[in-house]
Amino acid sequence: MKKIKILVSGLFLFFLSNESYAWNWSGVLKSKTQSDNRNPEDSEFFSKVWGSVEVFDNKSWHGGLDFVSRLSDGKRGFEADIYQLYVQKEFKDHGSTIKGGRFQRADSLGYYAVDGVNYQYDNYDDEGKNGYSLQFYAGVPRRLEDVRSVSGDWLYGIEAQWNKSIAWKSENITLDDVYFRGGFQQFSDDDISTRLSLSSTIAGSFPKKYLHSYELSLMGTYETSTSTFEDFMVSAMLDLTEDIRIRTSYELYHPRNPYTTFREKFYSEYSFGRQDLLRVSVNNQLNDYFEYHFGFKRARRSEGDFIGYGGNAGFSYDYIRDLSLAAEVDFLELGEEKSENLYLSADYTVNADLKAGLNIALANNKRQLYGNNESVGLELNTQYRIYNSLFLKLSGSYIWYSAIENEYLGALQVTWYLDRFIPKAEK
Repeated sequence: MKKIKILVSGLFLFFLSNESYAWNWSGVLKSKTQSDNRNPEDSEFFSKVWGSVEVFDNKSWHGGLDFVSRLSDGKRGFEADIYQLYVQKEFKDHGSTIKGGRFQRADSLGYYAVDGVNYQYDNYDDEGKNGYSLQFYAGVPRRLEDVRSVSGDWLYGIEAQWNKSIAWKSENITLDDVYFRGGFQQFSDDDISTRLSLSSTIAGSFPKKYLHSYELSLMGTYETSTSTFEDFMVSAMLDLTEDIRIRTSYELYHPRNPYTTFREKFYSEYSFGRQDLLRVSVNNQLNDYFEYHFGFKRARRSEGDFIGYGGNAGFSYDYIRDLSLAAEVDFLELGEEKSENLYLSADYTVNADLKAGLNIALANNKRQLYGNNESVGLELNTQYRIYNSLFLKLSGSYIWYSAIENEYLGALQVTWYLDRFIPKAEK
């Protein structure tokens, strides 16, 4: 793999230095300094630099580089890694694309990097609405930091996708679009596991005035050695009008861990382990500046066969110029545990260069581990544009708990957008 990195790095240097091919490139560089106590096994202070660069010509070549470095005052010390480093070649006459190096994937295993190769064949019409594609990938999976991820000895997989505009209609209903995707994957770490994935969507409308449109979807991942569905969801969406939408869904739910945002800590779906979740929601865009929604849910935990019920309601409001307001109330009681949450947010654009946001959360959660735990959370963030391509962001949060240790976070981030674009006319 080291030879592949050297080869890809050499191609990157060629891309960036060779003017005769009029390479275009764009990227972003971020630097962040943060202090928090969210992970007791890690340091409370660290600095991180990460960046992303894409290079491409106006013909068939494309490359990508994502990297990160981290320095902390704890046991982790200095760390650095490359998340992506790949070269991609498109063969337009054959509808094929080949990618080699290190690239990122997201599927039922999580979000991870692959040291390997990816081949894709596309056969679509000019609008991209009708046709099919085939994809094959293989390599060594690598874990990515701070996300649900995996590492292993090897993996490979095949995926097929098919889109079709049906344009079938009767007096009462139409069938407009059909989408299908299926996949096969084998993954090896200590054992070899095989996964079969399937997703499908159909969408259409109603010629009658009392209904507008609909969408039905299904997706799932089946692990053959354990004979279980790792992920499964079926949903139906019905637009009564262009502004009123009803959605119902059933899923085998897997909360993400760790939680990635302040908001996720105050939603009951994220508070419990694996569960079956049935949800019904209604969304109404009342006018251009006011939207409200409400819903109900039934949850069943796989462990202990607990069944619980809950609901949520909220709104967003942006009638006042440059000010957006939102609120959400959420509750769920499941077995001997319960979760009650209130979330408020406000975002204000001071001027073309300065934005500010405030989030407030109130929660009352009962857990078997530590009993009742009341909490109040506050988050502040500001973003200032120093000039067109340089932004400064300052954010901080504090959560007061009644039964566990309080939690804080403070961060300063600088973002620099790096773009070099040469129009085709300049070639």
